[in-house]
Amino acid sequence: AANASAALTSALNEIMPGAGEVLGPLQHTCKPKALTESEAEYTVQVIKHMYKNHVVLEMYVSNTVEGIKLDTIEARLTGLGPCWSMKGASAITKLDYGEQASAYVVLEKRGSEETAGAVVGAFGCALP
Repeated sequence: AANASAALTSALNEIMPGAGEVLGPLQHTCKPKALTESEAEYTVQVIKHMYKNHVVLEMYVSNTVEGIKLDTIEARLTGLGPCWSMKGASAITKLDYGEQASAYVVLEKRGSEETAGAVVGAFGCALP
């Protein structure tokens, strides 16, 4: 858990310098949830990291097809309601067969917790 926390902190500081002060203490990390079928060319799980006024979505991607390299993997959210704003994101430059890596999206809540609502997103990757 300490290594995962250090990796998250490092990634967030690349997206938002001084992220520790901006986000405050991590309040909760949810269990990973699969976004793709396990038989797909790549698998993606989302892990939600909850802060007082922010949510960090970690897209954990695994390349499961031998001989295929995934390039420029990005998580993009669409349809954010007025209660959320995207503060930054990171991408995965490349992912060879058998490798795993994470891309992150940082969201900030606007208004009170009661009005935050849900966030709808999609994940995609173009294969050569």
